[in-house]
Amino acid sequence: MVQRLGQILLKARVLSQDVLRDALLRAKEKREKLGETLVAMKRYHAAWDSGKVDVAVEGGGESPASAFERAWAGVGPVLARHAAAAPGGETVALVAHGRIFKILLSTLVAGDLAKMDAFPQGNTAVTILEHDAAPGARLDRGWRVVLLNDQSHLGPQPPQIPGDALV
Repeated sequence: MVQRLGQILLKARVLSQDVLRDALLRAKEKREKLGETLVAMKRYHAAWDSGKVDVAVEGGGESPASAFERAWAGVGPVLARHAAAAPGGETVALVAHGRIFKILLSTLVAGDLAKMDAFPQGNTAVTILEHDAAPGARLDRGWRVVLLNDQSHLGPQPPQIPGDALV
C-alpha cells in the first residue's frame, strides 16, 4: 500500500512538472508572438504616419484607407439623412472602436488620413464635432472639433502606459 501510494505521488509529481514545463513553454511562445506583433504594428504605424495609408495589415487586416471607406459607407448616409432632416441638421451619436474614430477624425477634420495618430481617442472617450451646416455642404469635410477625447466621466485615472509601449 505504501509502495503504491509512493508510485502514485511520483507519477503525480512527474505529471505536474510536465504540465508546468508545457505551461511555461506556451507562455514563452505567447510572449514571443506578442513581441513580434508589437514590432509589426510599429512598422505599420510608421508606414501610415509617413502617408502610406494603403498598407494593409497582413493576414486579412485592412489598411486605414480601406477602413475609412468601409466606415464612411455606413456613416456617410446616416449623416446625410440627419443633415437634411432639419435646418442646421440633427445631432448624431456614433459609437465605435478608437482606431476607426482616429481614422474618421483625421479624414473629416484634418483631411489627411496619415494624421490619425494625432487624434487621441481613449476607450469610452467622448468627442464632439460640428459640421459646416451650409446647404449642400460636403459631409466628408468641413468638420471642426468641439471636444476631443474627453474622459472626465471616468473620474481620476491611473497613470498611462507610455505611447510607444503599446501600439
